[in-house]
Amino acid sequence: MRVLTEVAQTLLERSSEFRLGLNMEGSVGLNAWLNSPLLRQWSLGVPIFSAGGGAQSNESAGFTSSGFSRTVISWLEAIFPDNQNGGVVCVLDNLELLETSAIARKKIEALRDTLFTVKGLRWVLCGAHGILQGVVASQRLVGHMQEPVYVPPLALAHAQAVFDARVQTFNAQNGSAPYLPFDADDFHRMYLIVHRSLRNALAYANDYCLHIAESGTEPRTKEEKRQRFDSWLKRMAESIRDAVKAQTGPRAMKLFQDAITQFDGEFGPGDFTTLGFKSVQAMRPQVKALEEVGLVEAQKDDVDQRRKSISVTGKGWLVHWCILTHGS
Repeated sequence: MRVLTEVAQTLLERSSEFRLGLNMEGSVGLNAWLNSPLLRQWSLGVPIFSAGGGAQSNESAGFTSSGFSRTVISWLEAIFPDNQNGGVVCVLDNLELLETSAIARKKIEALRDTLFTVKGLRWVLCGAHGILQGVVASQRLVGHMQEPVYVPPLALAHAQAVFDARVQTFNAQNGSAPYLPFDADDFHRMYLIVHRSLRNALAYANDYCLHIAESGTEPRTKEEKRQRFDSWLKRMAESIRDAVKAQTGPRAMKLFQDAITQFDGEFGPGDFTTLGFKSVQAMRPQVKALEEVGLVEAQKDDVDQRRKSISVTGKGWLVHWCILTHGS
């Protein structure tokens, strides 16, 4: 229902671009049903609307459970009749948050007969750390999904483009450049510190901007910006380092450092010997301790146990940088 609601909104917003004489029956009424708190009389084929005058509450269980879906699907079939050209792109992102490939596979399998077969919908599934490998292994999804495509982290040059695009987006209406308390070089450095994780780099940049806004003093020159950013970054990283060390033991921190130096931050249970443990069971509590403080995250793949399933987070890479540059 939520997916088809977003699809309906998209079709209504873009109707002028693709309608080309097509009759999207009930589009005016459905638009009101989706976007108006009160409904008035409509007579365009949508059964939720009564023939009487006046206003009524925007609710109808029968239409919500059946009529709405049938209306939107009929639009898709009319707009994309051959299922070959065009469609509405639906993106399922951050599947790694489901933590295990078994859970992700179960969630995706549930969509097979309800949404994956709807004409005019094109699906893009995204997830970090190889979570999709377990999903595509499902026999129920054969013929519905292609093999995952590995997307490498953004190169530094592309990170520059993202930074420039953000700045351009928030340009003042009068055309003057917006104020930023840091320069592109500072953003690039943060991007590299967090191991080219754009999400983490943007999050920390936002935290720094809020810090400057709350401080009441704004650095102006390039040198002032660099010094303020360096000072904030050092204090913030040291605070996180001290907090996680207080909650984990030295053995867990050694595992954390070894995972970075020996496996570039991604390892699996089968690497326990290289990481200095006698068994998987001996390593497991230390991994759990690192997970609890957010230095690593684990995805369990019950299809391919050999897949590296434990990875250092952006927060972990920041702590690693702090240890390297400012000591443990």
